Amino acid sequence: MTPLFPDLPVLLVEDSGFVRALIRRMLRQVGLRNVTEAGDGEAALDALQTFAPELLLLDWHLPNLNGGQLLEIIRDPSISSRPDLPVIVFSGAPTKPMLDKAAKMGVTCFLRKPFSPNDLWRRMQALGLGVAPKAAVNQ
Repeated sequence: MTPLFPDLPVLLVEDSGFVRALIRRMLRQVGLRNVTEAGDGEAALDALQTFAPELLLLDWHLPNLNGGQLLEIIRDPSISSRPDLPVIVFSGAPTKPMLDKAAKMGVTCFLRKPFSPNDLWRRMQALGLGVAPKAAVNQ
């Protein structure tokens, strides 16, 4: 069954326009339409000035500011208004140091690219964001 998520605001940070479009389609399949996109870490910081996401989907390997640098800023309560923002990190080439750094920064969900819609949705549910499956809602 396809899960259903409330239409919470999501910030999607990915440098590939093609991959952003794929992930945006995955989000729309489960009812998420309030998605703001950024192609690099600096654009993500700019977006965070005007957009208050409830979920950050973050590619680790980004131009300008990489995922780790962006997380350092977001997790710093003296800089960020949302240091507790739920984050799902993804990468096509994860390394142990990267995973360790992400874990130290409070990232509990990680995806290896390429990933399926179900992989993404399971990680979102693990963060407590999902609600009843569509079939159960319609009964």
